[in-house]
Amino acid sequence: MNEEAALQAIRSVASRRGSELDLSGRNLTELPPEIGYCTKLQELDLDGNQLVRLPAELGRLTNLRVLHVGRNRLSELPPEIGGLASLEDLLLFDNRLRALPPEIGRLTSLRELYLEDNELSVLPREIGHLASLELLRLNGNQLAELPPTIGRLASLIELCLENNGLSSLPREIGKLGSLEGLELEGNELSELPEEMETLTGLEDLFLDGNRFEVLPAVVGQLTGLTWLSLGNNSLVRLPAEVGQLDELEHLDLRDNRLEEVPAEIGGLSSLEELDLGGNRLAWLPSELGRLTSLEMLFLKDNRLRELPPTIGQLTQLRWLHLDENRLSALPPELGRLEELEWLRLGGNRLTRLPGEIGSLASLESLRLDGNRLIELPAEIGSLGKLEELRLDGNQLAQLPPELGALASLLELHVRKNRLTEGPEELCQLTSLYALHLEGNPLTQLPEGLKSLPKLETLDIDGTPLSLEMLYDDFSPPA
Repeated sequence: MNEEAALQAIRSVASRRGSELDLSGRNLTELPPEIGYCTKLQELDLDGNQLVRLPAELGRLTNLRVLHVGRNRLSELPPEIGGLASLEDLLLFDNRLRALPPEIGRLTSLRELYLEDNELSVLPREIGHLASLELLRLNGNQLAELPPTIGRLASLIELCLENNGLSSLPREIGKLGSLEGLELEGNELSELPEEMETLTGLEDLFLDGNRFEVLPAVVGQLTGLTWLSLGNNSLVRLPAEVGQLDELEHLDLRDNRLEEVPAEIGGLSSLEELDLGGNRLAWLPSELGRLTSLEMLFLKDNRLRELPPTIGQLTQLRWLHLDENRLSALPPELGRLEELEWLRLGGNRLTRLPGEIGSLASLESLRLDGNRLIELPAEIGSLGKLEELRLDGNQLAQLPPELGALASLLELHVRKNRLTEGPEELCQLTSLYALHLEGNPLTQLPEGLKSLPKLETLDIDGTPLSLEMLYDDFSPPA
């Protein structure tokens, strides 16, 4: 649709006093000023065009409730936009706006304002006049500071400011009594104002990718938090106050510099997910066992040499990731995790597994690649729900015959070990579709493998064997 066709559509809506007009995705470079005649218009969609400006006549649309001008090329807004007295939703994301006119403060009916992915470096103080505003999205701009008047947005529920250049927040942010979500990822913050302690209704706080070295103590006063994310900072310690967040369900502390976790973390009685991956932890407090609601625990890429026996108290745990640590043994109490579905232990220093691992009745995936295992316990055959078993890069010279009892096993990876033969019991794995044995000094395999009904991949590259040597007529089932 070109400008002439758009003009015809505008005239049609004006003549019939229509309430909606969709001009989205029409490759428009200009909006005809005749838009000002559509005085009964309530919704105007201009998304996905190439508009570089809006006509002053737009300000005549005093009944307009929704204005969608996202994904255009706007570098400024006309001051007449302040005449849209009924406007509730204003979508201006993905443009080239460098500033907002002060008249935007006249939009006192506005509930949602989308300004993400523009070039804003400053906000007008008049933004504090938007008393009805509930959602303000400013992510992906160039803001270095916020005006103190932002504290007047008494109705604001969600404030999104990620990927700007903020190095501080105004203390007036503590006046946002209705705020439930605050997104501040990808800024340059190293502290938070103490006045934030009054934000007792705040539920979600995202602070990833900033410059925090110490978690501000004020966070411990935000007792309504259910989600706290602080990944990719420079945290070296956590304050004891973090243990006061007894409604917290998700805590993300990955990719920091933490060397220890305070015992008070055991007070997070509602915690369901804890990510401590990519830190410098050499040990875990025994109080971790008090997190009895925990379902997911991520501890990969740390320096852990052992796990506390109290880990066995995490009876709701479903995912446990311990890859790339320095574990040489596992506590037998691990076997109490009867709800555990995924267990990642790759890249450690394990030589043996406790027999209690066979008690993990819900386990579906077990990864032990890159360890120093010399044997597997017979109890591994009790893992009736196991679908994936990865044992690549260990020192296994044989596999226990009990592996044949793994009726649900779909994938078995035993690359680069010391196997010279496979047990006959492998032929009982009727669900198996992938068997990887590359890089072993194999001299024979049980002939019955060719009869496995679902086997699609049998990989023995880098072994003395070849499929032709094994079975002249071998071909995986269709």
